[in-house]
Amino acid sequence: MQEVINWFQSFLSNSVDAFLEYDRQDKYISINPVAASWMSLEPDEALNKTNEELLELYPNNPALINIVSQIEHCLQQVFRTGEKRLAIHEVTAADGGVKIYETAYTPVVDGESGKMRVFAVGRDITRHYRWQQQKTQELRRSNHLLWLNAANSPLAMVGWDEDFRIIQWSKRAEQIFGWTTEEMMGKHFGDLGLVGEEDREKIGAIEAELAAGNSTTSIHRYYTKNGDAIWCRWFNSIIGSGDTFTVLSLVEDITDRKRLEAEKSQAARLTAMVAGVGIALTKHPQDILLPCCEAMVQNIDIAAAQIWTLNVHKNILEVQATAGNYSKNEVFESFIHSKIGEIAARKQPYIDCGFAEGWREKYGEGGAGENTANVPQDPSNSVGTVGDLFQR
Repeated sequence: MQEVINWFQSFLSNSVDAFLEYDRQDKYISINPVAASWMSLEPDEALNKTNEELLELYPNNPALINIVSQIEHCLQQVFRTGEKRLAIHEVTAADGGVKIYETAYTPVVDGESGKMRVFAVGRDITRHYRWQQQKTQELRRSNHLLWLNAANSPLAMVGWDEDFRIIQWSKRAEQIFGWTTEEMMGKHFGDLGLVGEEDREKIGAIEAELAAGNSTTSIHRYYTKNGDAIWCRWFNSIIGSGDTFTVLSLVEDITDRKRLEAEKSQAARLTAMVAGVGIALTKHPQDILLPCCEAMVQNIDIAAAQIWTLNVHKNILEVQATAGNYSKNEVFESFIHSKIGEIAARKQPYIDCGFAEGWREKYGEGGAGENTANVPQDPSNSVGTVGDLFQR
């Protein structure tokens, strides 16, 4: 038995780790050279003394003052809770430098007396700790540069946790959507009206893809804090971390691009209409007018088109061609005949967008008419053709 004790004492004395044992009377009942060096003392100088006694004996020992302020709290906490405690201690080395020790405080109950003691083991992690601190600083610097770049980028940056709550919201995101970082942090994307009811199912499908670990790119309509509809392209990336993940999204506001694309599409439709009319005009006169009406219906946003020509002998306008969804209701046709007559009387191009309002004011639910339209006298100036366009 004595051999085992001697071996253990030799092990403690030669270990590169710090060992100390503290009893319920707050005294060090075992301490090896490394642990004693924390206090700038020899093991015999600390043995069987409390921290308070050591401070009274060595009031001008800065290393002792430094380490006692750190370990006293840990020791008392373990005695109070009976639970293990892990702590990081900064120790003043003999050369005046600072070493970092990771120390585990473990409660041990004596089998004979039933009293608790605390056994502590400290390991020098200075190199690893310094390396970790350096990497942490580099990571912070990288994050700072990333967010600095994001702040000056035309792309917004949005971060999400695994529950799709917002954890990052860049300045550009504030500019695009209108909500501040404080308003968005911890929120789901649909909480503040960013997503319209008609688009929630599509956004839910994207979240499901991301939850499955798949990065996505998408274009959807959203609404700003002011209620304006905008279009955004999202580049969503998954960042895995063990069993959890976060999502980093880059957001591009493409509202102006979508508007220009719509204008370009409209221009293309008008070009196609003109081409269709041109093709029609190359045909025999009796085949000209119907293709013209059909080209207008197919290429501009109207429900129907009609072409009327002036019969100078009878002094009336006659329908020559009709295309699209045109009402056969006699009351409505009577109203149209009347409007065509008014347009013809102007003897110049004219656009009237108030057909529906005029109909309600003049006819209500009644009225009648013929399939001709009277023209005011003095038809000496040829009217040519007149087209009436009905908004969808």
